[in-house]
Amino acid sequence: MIRTSLRNKLVILLLAISVLPFASSVVFTYFYTRDSLKDQFVQENVNLLDLGKVYMESYMDELLDITLSVYSNPNLLSYLRSAGQRDYETFWTMRDELTQLLYANEHIRRVSIALLKENRNILVSKSQVGFTDISEEELADYAKADRSSNFFYIETVRQANEKGAAAGNTFTILRSLTDVPSKATLAYFTLVVSPDQVAEIGEKLYMRGKENLSILTAEGEPVFSSSFGSEDPELIERVRDSGRESGTLEWNSEDFRGVVIYNRTAMSDGGWILMKSIPFENLFERGYEITQINIAFGIFGISLAVAAAVLFSFRITSPLRILVENIRRVEKGKMQVGFQSLGRDEIGVLGESFRKMVERLNRLIEREYKLEIENKTNQLKVLQSQINPHFLHNALQSIGSLALKNRGAQVYGLLTNLSKIMRYSMNTDEDKVPLIREVNIADAYLQLYKERYCDEFEYGIDVDGGLMNAVVPKMLLQPVIENYFKHGMEAGSGEIGMLRVEGRREGEQLVVRVIDNGRGIDPGRRDELYRRFLEEQSNGSKAETNIGLRSVYFRLRFYYGPQASLTLDNRPEGGMQVEIRLPAEFETEGGEG
Repeated sequence: MIRTSLRNKLVILLLAISVLPFASSVVFTYFYTRDSLKDQFVQENVNLLDLGKVYMESYMDELLDITLSVYSNPNLLSYLRSAGQRDYETFWTMRDELTQLLYANEHIRRVSIALLKENRNILVSKSQVGFTDISEEELADYAKADRSSNFFYIETVRQANEKGAAAGNTFTILRSLTDVPSKATLAYFTLVVSPDQVAEIGEKLYMRGKENLSILTAEGEPVFSSSFGSEDPELIERVRDSGRESGTLEWNSEDFRGVVIYNRTAMSDGGWILMKSIPFENLFERGYEITQINIAFGIFGISLAVAAAVLFSFRITSPLRILVENIRRVEKGKMQVGFQSLGRDEIGVLGESFRKMVERLNRLIEREYKLEIENKTNQLKVLQSQINPHFLHNALQSIGSLALKNRGAQVYGLLTNLSKIMRYSMNTDEDKVPLIREVNIADAYLQLYKERYCDEFEYGIDVDGGLMNAVVPKMLLQPVIENYFKHGMEAGSGEIGMLRVEGRREGEQLVVRVIDNGRGIDPGRRDELYRRFLEEQSNGSKAETNIGLRSVYFRLRFYYGPQASLTLDNRPEGGMQVEIRLPAEFETEGGEG
C-alpha cells in the first residue's frame, strides 16, 4: 500500500525533510541550553549562599558578643576573681547579671558559668537557677575552648524528637574566660541556643522538595538540615577537608547525584558550613522546559507539513470519498446529504446530481409520511367520535328503566357517566392523556354495563397509584373493554361475567392488562388478526372487524414503534387477557395530530 500510494510517499518525504533538521536542532539546543542554564543556576545559588553566610555571621557575631560581654561587666569579673570566698551577696548579684545575659537574645535557652576554683557550675535558665558540680567529662569539653585560637568552641546537642527541618539541633557556645592580661583561666562561660534562628535563615536558602540544605558546625555536626538523618558523612568530610572557603563539586552516590555548593563563615564566627545539594534533574529542569517548548514548536511545524501533504494528496480523492460515504449512508436509510458542493468539475456535477436526487426522494418520503400521519390521525378521530349504537341504545334503555322506577339519583349518576364518555370521545384535540383519565372513563363505561347486567357482571380496576400521571395514548382502554362485551361476554348463560383492569410498572415499561372470563379467542382467529395488523401496516388494507383493537395497535406502533406491543392470549382457567406494553412516560408531551 505504501509503495503504490503517491499520497503515502509524499507524506513520508515531507516528514523526513522536516523531522531530521528539527531533531538535530533540538539535540544541539538542548545540550547548549542545559550547560548555559546549569552555570547560571549554580551562580545564582552561590550568590544565595553568600547572602546566607552574611546572615549567619551577623547572627553569630551577636551571640559571641554576649559571651564577651562578661569582660565589660565589673561585677562579674570581680566575682570570678574572688570565687571560692563564698560571698553570697556577690553571688546573687552575679545571678542577676547572668539573668540579663539570658534575656539578651530570645533564642538563648540557658546560661552557665563553670567556676574552676569552686569546682561547680552556676546555671541560669528561664525556669530555674541551680548549682552542679563539674565532672571530669565536662572539664575535658571545656578544654576544647582553651585549644581554640579564638578561645571558644561550638558543638551541637541532638534533640530527643526531631520533627522536620525547623526543629534542628540545639547548639552550645563555650568560651574560656581568662584573667586579662594574664592567661590564667577564671571560668568557662556557656550559652545553650535554640536552632530556631538558624532554621529561619536556612529555610530562605533552598526550595523545599527540590533541593537539600544543611548548616553545619566547623566539626561537621548539623544544626539545621532540610532532611535530618540523610546527610552523607563522606560528603561532609570531603567539604571540610577541601580547605576552601567556598566552592562547588559534583557528587555521585547511591542516594544522590547532582551538584553540591558550599560556603564557610569566618573562623572568628565559628567556621560554620552552609552546604546545598541540588539533584541533576532539578538543575536541568529549565533546560528540559526550554527543550519541551522547542519540541512543541517542532511538532507544530511538523503538523503543518503533514497537514499540507494530506491536503494536497486528498484534494483530488476527497470528493470521491465524500460521494461514496453519502451513497453508503443512503443505502442505510439515512436520507441526508452531507455536502453542498464538490466543485465545478465532472465530480462536482455528479455530486450535484446525486444531491438533487436525494432531495427529491426526501420530498417524496416526507409527503408519504405526512399522508400516513394524517391517515392515522383521522382513524383516531373516527374512533373517538364513534359510539357503538348498540351500547348507546342499551345505556339509554337502562337509564329509561331506572327513570320509570323513580330512581332519580342513580339516573343522574348514569347520565353523568354517559356525558363523561360522550365528552371525552368527542374531544379530538388530544392525542395523549394522563392514565388517570383513561382509568376514570373506563370506570364510567363499566358502570353503565354494570347497570345493564346487574348481578350478571362484575368488574374491578387495580392500577398502581404512582402510575396515574403516566402519559398514554387517548382511547387506550375503552376499545379493549368494548371488545369483551362484543365478542367475549356470554349474557344469559347463568355465569357471571367478570372483567379486571390492572396497571403495573415493570422496569422502564408501563404494563396494562385487561383480563376477563369470557369465551376467549380462537388461536386461528388470533393469528389471522395479527396477520391483518401486519397487512394494514404494510399496504394500508382495511380489515372489516376489530376496528377498536386495530386502532389501539397502530397507535401504539405510531407513537412508540417497536418499544410498544399489544398481545392477546387465552387464559388456562378460561377467558382472555389483553396485555399492552409501552414506555413509562411521566412528562406531558405535545400532541402529534
